Amino acid sequence: MEGGKQFGLEVVDLCVTLDVDLPADFKYNGNSFPRVYLAMYCKKMATYIYENKILVHYFQDSLTRATLSWYISLKRGRVKTWRDLAEAFLKQYKYNEDMALDRSRL
Repeated sequence: MEGGKQFGLEVVDLCVTLDVDLPADFKYNGNSFPRVYLAMYCKKMATYIYENKILVHYFQDSLTRATLSWYISLKRGRVKTWRDLAEAFLKQYKYNEDMALDRSRL
């Protein structure tokens, strides 16, 4: 029994692969309200709502094109929690909400 290898205690053996399957059409492309999108993402991920790492990890799967490029370009240490990611996302795509407000004032 060397270091627990017999019982499958290697990190690779212990990794859990989640069965998270976001619908193919559930992608953020940067053209809609980011706050609404975050709410919908959290609703789809309700099972894992208290699992920061899971929420952050699977968020990339719900992005497309420019939004995915933005996510990939985030500095590694900048996002430590779901809240960090949500705040960065809202800051990046806030212009969609601002533009809607400006149009409504016309």
